[in-house]
Amino acid sequence: MITFKKLLERAKSEQIAIHTPTEEQAKELLKALDEKGYEWASGIKLTTRTNYEVYKEDTCYSLELDNTIYYSLFTWYQSESYTIIEFKDIDFSEKTVKKAELKLGTHIVIKRDDLDKYLNPAQVGALMGMLSRINKKREESGKKVNDYYVINTDEPYAKKVLDLILEEEAKKGKVV
Repeated sequence: MITFKKLLERAKSEQIAIHTPTEEQAKELLKALDEKGYEWASGIKLTTRTNYEVYKEDTCYSLELDNTIYYSLFTWYQSESYTIIEFKDIDFSEKTVKKAELKLGTHIVIKRDDLDKYLNPAQVGALMGMLSRINKKREESGKKVNDYYVINTDEPYAKKVLDLILEEEAKKGKVV
């Protein structure tokens, strides 16, 4: 597996061709390359045509140093000693995903153990009453009562979890 970004970096120093056994793969590849400023050697935008119909499942596309794209047969690129990368081995996940903006301070988290440790029973009861009232008012206004996963920011995996959340929320066009 190779990331799309790494593939583009390698193409600056190696002769690389990408094999696309299906037309759908060809379209996805050319769209991603178009977004990075590549074009057909003729100067035409990559998304105007795939040329897949010429060689069908044997179609390969080469990335040239001047940000142009050529296409030919799989066997031709083999004979010219190109490194051939299978489309299915490219990770495109970073190509269009934009992260959502992080909004801090929108939620309050209290560890349940801390309630008993730092509050007396009357204070715990008062807090639970307030939380119950908030949930009731949310339901009355048509909002659902949410459950949450909470991760301490000092955990070694916290950044990965945050990045995943931001990516998924960005796909929905939300600000977190």
